[in-house]
Amino acid sequence: MCGRFVSTSTSLSIADFFSLDAVEEQLLEAGPRYNVAPTALVRVVLERGESRVLTACRWGLVPS
Repeated sequence: MCGRFVSTSTSLSIADFFSLDAVEEQLLEAGPRYNVAPTALVRVVLERGESRVLTACRWGLVPS
């Protein structure tokens, strides 16, 4: 199925790499995932003003 990907990093390593100001508590223990499918919640880095935050978003496209 197209749209799948691998996420080999932990939340803490992502936070270190991007020098994040905050990580949502639910994501602190999130580890690698080797078959991320559309509609799954994935970790993303959002930049809001001067701060960067690790949060979760739903992966995929919404059909028109």
